[in-house]
Amino acid sequence: MRSLRACLAALACSLLAAGCATVGGVLTSRGESIARAQCSGCHAIGAVGESRSPNAPPLRRIGRQYAKTSLAHELEAVSEVGHYAMPPTSLSPDEIDDLVDYIQHIAAAPTL
Repeated sequence: MRSLRACLAALACSLLAAGCATVGGVLTSRGESIARAQCSGCHAIGAVGESRSPNAPPLRRIGRQYAKTSLAHELEAVSEVGHYAMPPTSLSPDEIDDLVDYIQHIAAAPTL
């Protein structure tokens, strides 16, 4: 039993070290990949750092402002019609879910 716990602890540590923390059964790395491809041109996409555009808030701040359902609705709207200077960004429902999970993950990260 002790060796099973040690193996599970080692596996959890290696996943976290690789940047693949699990949120709701979904690897946040999928959401991070979407954020990097679709959002990083303007928004800060990590738990720290400033956005490239002064008019684009860091995703972690957006994650602190919206509940999960509201954030998903906002991203659906962005996907369809854009938002202010943001062009529409085609996202599937699964991609929206992964992006919401990632944004909530970085929003919950401790600030330095």
